[in-house]
Amino acid sequence: MDSTGTTSTESPKATEPDRERARANTSRLQSRASSRDRDRITTPTACVSCRSKHLKCDGLPTCSRCQSEGLECRYVKSRRGHRTIGKESQLAAATHFTSRSNDYELPSTEPSSTNSLFIPPRGISSPTLRSQIERRDPEQSHPNINGSLHERCVEAFFHYFHNSHPFLPPRKELLQFLHINRIEPLQVAILYIGSQYVVPAATSAFAMRLEAFVSEAHLLKSWSMVQTLLLFTLGLDRGGNQARAGKILVKARELALDIGMNHSDYSILNGRGSSICEESLRRTWWELYVVTILFAGLHGKASGDVRGMTNATVPLPCEEHEFAAGSLSPLHTIDELEDDSFGDETIRWSSYAYRISAARNLERILDCDQAIFGDNPAISRKDAYITSWNLYLPASKKEYFDPDGSFDEMIFQAHLISNISTLLLHRQHSKMDYFQVSTVTSCSDVPLNSFGSKLESFHTSKTRQAASNITQLITLPTPLIKHTHFFICGITLASVIHLSSWSGLPPMSYDDDLKQEIRMETGALKELSRVWGTARMVLAQLTIVAKKIYVSRKSPVDEALWHDFIDEDIIRSLLEDGTDIESAM
Repeated sequence: MDSTGTTSTESPKATEPDRERARANTSRLQSRASSRDRDRITTPTACVSCRSKHLKCDGLPTCSRCQSEGLECRYVKSRRGHRTIGKESQLAAATHFTSRSNDYELPSTEPSSTNSLFIPPRGISSPTLRSQIERRDPEQSHPNINGSLHERCVEAFFHYFHNSHPFLPPRKELLQFLHINRIEPLQVAILYIGSQYVVPAATSAFAMRLEAFVSEAHLLKSWSMVQTLLLFTLGLDRGGNQARAGKILVKARELALDIGMNHSDYSILNGRGSSICEESLRRTWWELYVVTILFAGLHGKASGDVRGMTNATVPLPCEEHEFAAGSLSPLHTIDELEDDSFGDETIRWSSYAYRISAARNLERILDCDQAIFGDNPAISRKDAYITSWNLYLPASKKEYFDPDGSFDEMIFQAHLISNISTLLLHRQHSKMDYFQVSTVTSCSDVPLNSFGSKLESFHTSKTRQAASNITQLITLPTPLIKHTHFFICGITLASVIHLSSWSGLPPMSYDDDLKQEIRMETGALKELSRVWGTARMVLAQLTIVAKKIYVSRKSPVDEALWHDFIDEDIIRSLLEDGTDIESAM
């Protein structure tokens, strides 16, 4: 309408070309929209699990995220209309899932603290923790238990524990992953481990929650549950509950085999396209293997059954700095490592790989018939594996510190396992009498001697050298508390050998060096007993053995020595008024 109020009309000659162009443009737009609709993956409403976490869902009957985590996948009818997803779209959605971006990417807004990254699990409420803590510390005030406690436990996990059993992703990637995925059992397991260092009074609350997760009715069949069970096993064992730890370890092993973690392609199929996640899954399998072997050697074969684990095709782990950076070296197998001396290609094996190789040697030692005599050729064959392991170890792996000065916990454990293997292989054939130390049972049963071999002196020398090598590991300039708790068992085995040697010395013979080794071992156990229940049990048993030997070799010098490194209240209770040893046990 123009300014005069009359209706304006366009000339037909002017409007017809415009209308033609409009119709052509409309046709092209409709064609493009139809093409996009064919290519677009349309999904119904997200499943309950993905929706609650504000995550994308591919809309499959069992969505890919729930399937990978072993979660129940349920859909609730949406109030909005949606188109159903056809078979072609389902296939496209599945393809899109397997090629999606790295799940370890940073969130759009990076949280500012550990506590905001690590969402507190359900069921671990302030009243629950407060009751657990105040039961032990009734006079202490514990404000803001949930926030400060969870943050301290997570930080303690990474500061004290993670490097000694490094199968979970590095700190940054793991916290980001858990912030996005909220895997509650794994979160509770991390808090459980961390609490043992900083708030022991809260450990039982986390343990109760884990027990609920690992019950038969709630056990999820996923790799995250294997990691949860493995952490729970380690926490129980170093807390002194070896029986329960063994049962949880069996669950972890059976679950790992059930879901196929022993196959080389498992990490690729379940790694979410992330090299760090794939490496973590491979490490989870190998950590389970190493822990199983150590249980078998130190706690008895029942909890360390390795059937089904020996034929695994999982590639070996990379170096720690490669894991942290996400830049992994080419993958190799355990068979390649053991045949490395015959190959032309020089491969730089990781410290973790040498730790696994040392565990393989320990497995061979445990397969050796314990009833054979000391001159049986089978012992020489087993010893040859250990000797070859040491001879072919690169010079860089004979040191315990990396070039940048950081401590190499994996190579430390590799040497520890190798010396434990030597000690277990030769000790029963040595000339030492283990009667005096028969009450020390926390880490390993004391063997019965198989006397009569012409090689008794050889086996005795091997046993004593292995014990001294273990004791020398105490001297390394790194905090004892940051080592694996299996070091406690290594120290215990060495102490048993040295106490047996000391008790068998003739009166008035030179024993200063031997006593200093015993003193160093007992001092290390005293330090570790401040945190670990298993160290406290071992220290109590060794103290009683030391009292027996002290009584038999009593002298003013010995009395001063023992009073110097055994707690006064313990030595007083054992020495005053002729305390009965058996009643003290």
